[in-house]
Amino acid sequence: MRWLWVSPKGTSSLRSRRVYLLAFSCKRKLCPSCSKKRQIAQGEFLINEVLEQVSHRHVVMSIPKRLRHCFYYRRELLAKLSKLAYESVFECLKIAAEEKDVYGASVNVLHTWGSLLDWHPHVHLLVAWGVFYPDESYKGVSNIPVESIREVFEHKVFNMLLREGAISDDVVENIRSWHHSGFHTWVGPLVSCLEKKRLECLGQYQSRGLVAHDRLQIAPGAQETKGELIYDEADDEENSKVTLIGDKVIKRHGGNKRVWDPLSFLADLTTHIPKHRSKTTLYYGYYSNKKRGMRKKKASSDDLIVLAKSSEEGPQLSKSHWARMIKKVYEVDPLECPNCHQAMRIISCIDQGNIIYKILTHLGLLGKDYGSGENPEQSARAPP
Repeated sequence: MRWLWVSPKGTSSLRSRRVYLLAFSCKRKLCPSCSKKRQIAQGEFLINEVLEQVSHRHVVMSIPKRLRHCFYYRRELLAKLSKLAYESVFECLKIAAEEKDVYGASVNVLHTWGSLLDWHPHVHLLVAWGVFYPDESYKGVSNIPVESIREVFEHKVFNMLLREGAISDDVVENIRSWHHSGFHTWVGPLVSCLEKKRLECLGQYQSRGLVAHDRLQIAPGAQETKGELIYDEADDEENSKVTLIGDKVIKRHGGNKRVWDPLSFLADLTTHIPKHRSKTTLYYGYYSNKKRGMRKKKASSDDLIVLAKSSEEGPQLSKSHWARMIKKVYEVDPLECPNCHQAMRIISCIDQGNIIYKILTHLGLLGKDYGSGENPEQSARAPP
């Protein structure tokens, strides 16, 4: 957790001002506030830096349950699954456009969780529904049969898992003998380049967090009776339950709800945290980091002057970036003084735990249950 000392502008002496302590970031994977901030930042980044003025579609591609364990124990295969999803769509687009030396364009986000936190690896794609030529021109294509994309994706996934030794030929033959193989592809409606708000929302949806905060119900001694939750009055930590309400019925759990004890919930939640330095958002084709970097180098001298001017204004914008994100999430300006409603300036940033503890103790913000010692490790309970 980081804290800021902030003070209203307008007077020269700190003694004549009101000074506030403001918590603004914890930068954790499971924090709902930080997840929402990452969603908004990703949506703005796609609109301003990545997406071209062309039409896009939202595509979701998933695999059968029998193959999901391969990606649970070998997480490095998830990146290959994302690449195969892009290649499957791009090959169909290239055939529909009747072109050869062209590029596709896609922003892929890997998700490993279902609506009730089951292990369910799948890929969300925001695809430019057409092809780009080497001279940066673009050609859109008409609708492509969804079944064609699914068949290409199925073929590529089987070949990849066979090369990696994750499955055998018998597994492939058995799955292909099913009436429904378990591979699924969903293609959303065409989104025009003029619908920037809708594209930004799609980018935010791709980068959403593991669990929506409003779908969680945490209470001591929760018991489910005839579809309703009944909470015990006693605060018994051993019997306390965590309930997650999904958006659809899952046969495995017998409904759209799933109940854990707190430790089991955290165990299932942490299985979806990606490994250190592993990427969950990947850019392919015309939207790849390499292609975008090459296009910036080819910018004209006029564009370079504009970029230089914008870089001079950049630090001023970046200083208020976090405050703008909070205002966009909570619709409240954190740098507005609650008394005079004037803009406040940042005095200092504090990220040392012992200093934060001393300040909170001095201000009486820790509460009586936290403990009376000056060392947080010696206190009875952890800080809120």
